[in-house]
Amino acid sequence: MRRAVIVLLAVFLAALSLGVAPAAQPRRIALVIDVSASMADAANGATKIEVTRQAVTAMLRFFAQATPIPRVTVIAFSDDPTLLYPLSNNMDAAAGAVAALPDLVEGGTNIGAALEAALNALGDASEDDAEDGAIVLMTDGAPTQGLDAAQVIDGPARAAREQGHCFYTLGLGDFDAAFLESLRAVAPCPSRRASSRWRIRRACCGPSRRLPTPPPAARR
Repeated sequence: MRRAVIVLLAVFLAALSLGVAPAAQPRRIALVIDVSASMADAANGATKIEVTRQAVTAMLRFFAQATPIPRVTVIAFSDDPTLLYPLSNNMDAAAGAVAALPDLVEGGTNIGAALEAALNALGDASEDDAEDGAIVLMTDGAPTQGLDAAQVIDGPARAAREQGHCFYTLGLGDFDAAFLESLRAVAPCPSRRASSRWRIRRACCGPSRRLPTPPPAARR
């Protein structure tokens, strides 16, 4: 069951940016990963942070098969954000940084500061010749430190839209679904519609949500 959940998460994350038309695929991706204390809680025999680590590592392998390979930056956050890996298309090096996630778990949930760090890492995509940017937020909660939910929406989320970036969000456990949907709605990333869908069930990651059919690279 745990392996199935990891595979589903990885396919979902990869499909976010690879499962769209090439012209719409983000070229720069900020992975913003919650490492607050609650991510150490267990679900189906593994902690949420361990499931996340394995899924993100698998996702980076999918990205390595993309054409072109996107550039990825990795940011972990609890009370404060930490830049684990700067923007690069070296997926092996990014996976090495992701391996440290379980050792970072502690503290609260400062989503506002994490998104601000993501903006700094991605740079401005609003100019005509800039690459598209996507922010992928993975969290099991809502803001408990720094900016509150409304301030996150009105502050860094709107700043991301103004700078040409879009959002994907993935909730784990008892996350605030309304907050994540409001965040994503500020600047939604494109996705491919398909009749066939995948699901992550509540036993792992909160209420079931629909997952796009994985792109060809993810189905190999």
